[in-house]
Amino acid sequence: PQNEKEIITQGLRNKHIFIDHIHENNEVFNLPLTERRIKKYESGYLRHDGKPGFPTPSGKFEFSSTLLERYGYDPLPVYRDPRLTDCNSLRSLMLTTGARSRARFNSQYLDRPELAERNKAVVEMNPMDAEARGIQSGDIVSVQTSGGQLSLMALVTADICQGVVHIPYGGGGHRQVGLWKNANVNKIIPHDVRDPLSGYPVLKAVMCEVVPVN
Repeated sequence: PQNEKEIITQGLRNKHIFIDHIHENNEVFNLPLTERRIKKYESGYLRHDGKPGFPTPSGKFEFSSTLLERYGYDPLPVYRDPRLTDCNSLRSLMLTTGARSRARFNSQYLDRPELAERNKAVVEMNPMDAEARGIQSGDIVSVQTSGGQLSLMALVTADICQGVVHIPYGGGGHRQVGLWKNANVNKIIPHDVRDPLSGYPVLKAVMCEVVPVN
């Protein structure tokens, strides 16, 4: 799409009657609500063959996945301790990312100083972890993983568990302000630690260490 009209047309490409009505009458058009269905598994609405049940090979709600088992994977969820993915014993903290914020949406609004001020690019640390490393709120620290390092301001807070640190996501844009310009947490997420089924990177449990920057 090259303009707003083409965007709307593509988004409603299967509903031409709505587009025509809006253009001709220049007024709001209330889309009809779809039928609300409950207990879809009883009516066959969930399955392509129309039979009652769930969209699984067995037709049942599966705690043990017959599909994963068919392809050679463990049919049950398997917990793997993230600490075993990093052989460096010096990295003793668990990095998590991606907490939501009222002052931004993903990377949006980080170019607005008045909003970025309310949501600074910081690494949150528990007071006990910070004290053990000689770190205070406002200090510039280096967060180090097997994927790299990132310099951020420390925020010491009891709102985060001991042994865990958090970095917000969305930073790294050249138009962003302050530390946000270089605060792309994805740069230090190891590429070799991924979910074995989806290939998705581990964004919530990365071993790291936080050290003061002199």
